Amino acid sequence: MLNPSFPLESGGDRFAMGLKIFTGAVYEAWREAGDLMDNSLGIFERITPEYGVKFSYNRKADLDDAQDFTPGVDEMVGQNLVFDEKVLTPDKYLVSSVVIGMDQILANHFDALMGYGSRAAKKLQQKLQRRALITNALNARSAALTKDGKVVHGGGNRVTRTGGSVATAYPTSATGAQNFIDDLNDLAQLLDEDNVPEEGRFIKWTPYMRRVLQNAGQEVFNHNFVRTNDIQNRQIVKLAGFQILPTSNTTSKTNGTMPDTNITTEPTKFQGNFTPQASDVPPCARYSALATADRNRLP
Repeated sequence: MLNPSFPLESGGDRFAMGLKIFTGAVYEAWREAGDLMDNSLGIFERITPEYGVKFSYNRKADLDDAQDFTPGVDEMVGQNLVFDEKVLTPDKYLVSSVVIGMDQILANHFDALMGYGSRAAKKLQQKLQRRALITNALNARSAALTKDGKVVHGGGNRVTRTGGSVATAYPTSATGAQNFIDDLNDLAQLLDEDNVPEEGRFIKWTPYMRRVLQNAGQEVFNHNFVRTNDIQNRQIVKLAGFQILPTSNTTSKTNGTMPDTNITTEPTKFQGNFTPQASDVPPCARYSALATADRNRLP
């Protein structure tokens, strides 16, 4: 069944706006596309499935420790080599569409479809980015995986902080800024201990967390630490080894992509409770750490 749009409707009259002459300008609130879709960041890998189990891949488990061996005395019997299969289930196609009747188009004094293509592309990017951040958060919760006694991966990494809300855990003060810096350094340590390469670590955060960091001291803004951080321009580019991604398109106020609610209506693999202080998430769930790595290391 079609769901037609009536861009001329006003006050219950489907042609009310068709009787008016406008300036020709059409305005829209600021909206951003998914900034993580920039492939130059290397966050996403694009695969075009062509045949077979293209949506599946193998993950290598850790090898046994090296053994002492004496030629002519010991027998080299071989050690166990273990692979684990990771199955990726393809999603449905994502679409953004409208249906406008010819009667509405002919009665229009403005082009209702003007710029629609780029606007629809933004909505597709937002949806993809939201699901990517959900997947990232779910991976951070994942448990370690073993097979046949071998470690495939050590599980995800996350840092928690007690507090009744994000504002309580990270107030807009020097204390809040230091809390965030401490947690970020703890997260960096966890990634180091898992041998995640330092190159390709990203933080996606909200405008609120950016405001919190404006209260940081010389650890963040002294040029001896990071020359590119600039408090006057509210610019924080790198912190604790993480590249800071833009705050745009994050909050639910602007239908942003950062998961911060209990998501139950998405497909099962994109569901989860991401409300700060929910039982299965850390209170700092309003910001997200991304770490790119070899595909074989991904949970």
